[in-house]
Amino acid sequence: DDFTRVLKEDPERPGLLYSGTETSIYFSADDGEQWQCLSTNLPSVPVYDLTVQGDEMAIASHGRGFWILDDLHILRQIAETGDSGGTRLFTPKDTLRMPGPKETSGKATAGVGGAMGKKYRIALETPATYLESPRPGRKPRRVFLNAGQNPEEGVVFDYFLAGDAKSVSLKVLDSEGREASSLVSGSEEYAPPTEEGVNRVVWDMHYPPGEKLPGDKTTEDDVASGPLAPPGKYKVRLEVDGSVFEEQFNILRDPNSSASDEDLVAQFDLLMQIHEKISETHLELIRLRSVVEQVSRWRERASGMGAEDAVLTADEVLETLGDIEEQLVQTRFKGARDRLHYPVRLNKKLSEITKVVGAGDYPPTDQARAVFHDVSGRIDKQLARLQETIQTGVAKFNEQVGDLGLLPVETSRAQP
Repeated sequence: DDFTRVLKEDPERPGLLYSGTETSIYFSADDGEQWQCLSTNLPSVPVYDLTVQGDEMAIASHGRGFWILDDLHILRQIAETGDSGGTRLFTPKDTLRMPGPKETSGKATAGVGGAMGKKYRIALETPATYLESPRPGRKPRRVFLNAGQNPEEGVVFDYFLAGDAKSVSLKVLDSEGREASSLVSGSEEYAPPTEEGVNRVVWDMHYPPGEKLPGDKTTEDDVASGPLAPPGKYKVRLEVDGSVFEEQFNILRDPNSSASDEDLVAQFDLLMQIHEKISETHLELIRLRSVVEQVSRWRERASGMGAEDAVLTADEVLETLGDIEEQLVQTRFKGARDRLHYPVRLNKKLSEITKVVGAGDYPPTDQARAVFHDVSGRIDKQLARLQETIQTGVAKFNEQVGDLGLLPVETSRAQP
């Protein structure tokens, strides 16, 4: 009951047809036997022409401009395997590993929906202006004011749930079996949807963030995300109420990049080494602060009980631990202006190397490797001092407070 204006066959999947009509656009996965409306947000408008390029369809409407539909690979998979109506994970398309455009923040302004402020994306001659609003565990949502809305950047995972699920988890594994991303329904961070129908999760191609050090403003922005995944083969694993679905996909090198895949793997390997060393350093600092807090508390108890030997041992332990902490982290830094007053410490020096190594699609330089090994070695010396202090000074203190009937200081390392 509609006038047909254009009819095209998918160039990659014979029998998958697209039809523009006087009011909408339709598709058929069985060579025209059955048709379904494809318009989810397209207004009622004549579609006079359409073209398919790669994984996208561009349509020319009569009166409402040009529209683009992304991710045709889902329709192609339905046309190839049929629609059984059961839960399924669609095969992700190969995704280019490309850095985002340059961005610059403008003066913060009031925005709609709790936007954090007006910002600008530099593109060609005219910057695109957008508002941001926060999303837990994900990049902020962007609403463009003078430009089209691009698809979200990253690898897109689409899955169909035959009914509402109790639990959904989605994991990304690299070629070595390492967990590159993990999302679980019900978690505080961004969780995969559990509602019936087609659902979508976008992975920004970054490995999990490093361990943060509470209260350390010098590195709080440096460990917000892990290294960018290198080109290679990956696996996505979807688990829905105990049923497991897996698909393979590839991350491809930017074709405009002069670096080879091997260069980017070498870059990733060094970034992971830095990433892991930062996490180790921060976990050990958390451990150190826990020991300091306990020793300080027991020192007060011992002082009240007249145990001078325990007090002296505690003073020695606290002095050593304080010096170790001072070498590893700048505890007096409270804001940007403090950079002029207080020198950065080893954890910040280590995190700064990531900005050099990850500045673009380049293999790591010999200088970057040398600085990493130097800073990492200096951190190892402080961590060795920490371990020695725990094994000697804290152990001696525990013996002394044990004689007073007090519980020993807990010295186990925090778990990530």
